[in-house]
Amino acid sequence: RTASFYKADVRALDAPAAPPSVPPTPGLAPLPPDAKSTVLKVGQRVEIIGSVTPGGHKGKKGQITRFVDAENPEVRLDDGQSASFYKVDVRALPETLTPPAALAPAAPKAALKVGARVEIIGSMTPGGHKGKRGQVTRFVDAAENPEVKLDTGQVASFYKSDVQALPEAPTPVAALKIGQRVEIVGSLTPGGHKGKKGQITRFVDAENPEVRLDDGNVASFYKVDVQALPEVSAAPTPMPTVAAQAAKSTALKVGQRVEIVGSLTPGGHKGKKGTVTRFVDAENPEVRMDDGLTASFYKADVQALPEAPAPPTPTAPGVPLPPPGAAKPPAALQVGQRVEIVGSLTPGGHKGKKGQIIRFVDAENPEVRLDDGLTASFYKADVQALPEAPKTVALKVGQRVEIVGTLTPGGHKGKKGEITRFVDAENPEVRLDSGQTASFYKADVRSLPEAPKSGALKEGQRVEIVGSLTPGGHKGKRGQITRFVDAENPEVRLDDGTIASFYKVDVQALPEVAKVVELKVGQRVEIIGSVTPGGHKGKKGQITRFVDAENPEVRLDDGQTASFYKVDVRALPEAAAQNSATQQLLGTGPKAAVALKVGQRVEIIGSLTPGGHKGKKGQITRFVDAENPEVKLDDGQLSSFYKADVQALPEAAKPAALKVGQRVEIIGSVTPGGHKGK
Repeated sequence: RTASFYKADVRALDAPAAPPSVPPTPGLAPLPPDAKSTVLKVGQRVEIIGSVTPGGHKGKKGQITRFVDAENPEVRLDDGQSASFYKVDVRALPETLTPPAALAPAAPKAALKVGARVEIIGSMTPGGHKGKRGQVTRFVDAAENPEVKLDTGQVASFYKSDVQALPEAPTPVAALKIGQRVEIVGSLTPGGHKGKKGQITRFVDAENPEVRLDDGNVASFYKVDVQALPEVSAAPTPMPTVAAQAAKSTALKVGQRVEIVGSLTPGGHKGKKGTVTRFVDAENPEVRMDDGLTASFYKADVQALPEAPAPPTPTAPGVPLPPPGAAKPPAALQVGQRVEIVGSLTPGGHKGKKGQIIRFVDAENPEVRLDDGLTASFYKADVQALPEAPKTVALKVGQRVEIVGTLTPGGHKGKKGEITRFVDAENPEVRLDSGQTASFYKADVRSLPEAPKSGALKEGQRVEIVGSLTPGGHKGKRGQITRFVDAENPEVRLDDGTIASFYKVDVQALPEVAKVVELKVGQRVEIIGSVTPGGHKGKKGQITRFVDAENPEVRLDDGQTASFYKVDVRALPEAAAQNSATQQLLGTGPKAAVALKVGQRVEIIGSLTPGGHKGKKGQITRFVDAENPEVKLDDGQLSSFYKADVQALPEAAKPAALKVGQRVEIIGSVTPGGHKGK
């Protein structure tokens, strides 16, 4: 057992007696007299000669792996155990005698470094790796103890003393570079690729390459695993022409004809020809091949082909000038222009086809969408601008248009629709009459003559849906504008009850009907529209209040109360035989009602206020607003009423002025407590 003690509990014992002398071991030199005092060091072979350290290890042998403090070592015993020992329990063993065959002076031990081939020559590190070989992948600490990837595939960290560097392999044939053929000669990189061959595609850092192996795998390798293969000597061929030599050395550029001469890029394109369409980085091109495929290639795989002679121009030396009256040279090419393919410098057999320029792949060579649906990049010399069609009216949102071109995919030529918005400075989004919505190149779109303009729209206006820009199939329906969702586009409640937002161009104002009488609180009205939901059209009632500056709340004769858009409500003519409540409200009766006041006795003469209180009497307790009173009814209920429902009763003869000490009777119930009659 091991325990911690207070110093006062501990007394030093005399040093143990020296162990008996150990008989000489065959193959070892005799133990020197001062062997016990030999300085211990990491990696040293030792024997446990004492038992101060618990565990019963006396007599065992092993190797020092480290020091747990200034002098006491940790030892890995030959039986596999590791333990810390007091220095007095440990005796260094003499170094093993060198076999006679190896007595010749050995070369100095090579310093370890990442990538060095090594052999495991000690067993201080557990695992039984002695005798194995591998490569140093990194150093795990400052003491330069290496991590080694063994040839068996295992990776382990080793004490430096267990590892011996092997002689370095001969210097590679040549410095590594992109596109070079190489062989994997080491196994420092995992994956079991040793012995495979391939081509360097790039460098993942300053020296370690990525290699595309001939089996199709791509992996990054430590430089020491890779050996350059000798370059294949060219087969005897005739001396290349000056033009061919020039082509090989020509810098690549967009639009250039090239041949794929290497297989660094996957896909099996070697031997194909095509045209450079763009550069994916500073030097590696994207090539559109003659078979229609487009791929990015490493520069090393691509060889420029000799350029075709430039087509003759009228100003070239030796070419006669055009006769007077001859056609002028074609206009400069531009995006959206209609063109005809007049040459065959660009592969694909497109000569004679027509189409539209959609962009330029470089400073002068256009990409053209042909009328047959194909898109290809062309040399400028192959392309001739067609005469421009007459200019159309400037496009704008809401405009009726026809699709007249095929630059935009989808087969929409000949369709009509309306512009809903612009996806950029000039190209519109169009909602076609078929219901589809698509973005079009400006060159594909021609404006149609505008329909006669309708009057300015406003809330409450009766309108007809005359367009189909807004989805839903509402064309031909009528309704009323309820509000505007933005500066010009209205929301319409259709006569079928549907509410939808419409583009202004879809909506045409109907002639206005004669204006109705100005509405006011208490007025008898009829619901004549259906902008307000609920199916109240044809019902009658009384205005109770205004929910805003013009839209009234109406108590219908069926007892319901609802808020209505002003356009749904029409005032009824004032009848001679109006009920007393309306007469009192409008002042059309023989005599206007007495002004109401708190404490006044009143009769409920209308049913504008819900609750069925018509005919009841009571007293006003307060006013809930400027004119509508709260009444305490004689049946004890307290309720707020619309002024139009309340008629003041004639005042009873005024009682004598009250004074202190006077006898009184409680005749009302305004005051709570049920004291009436007391």
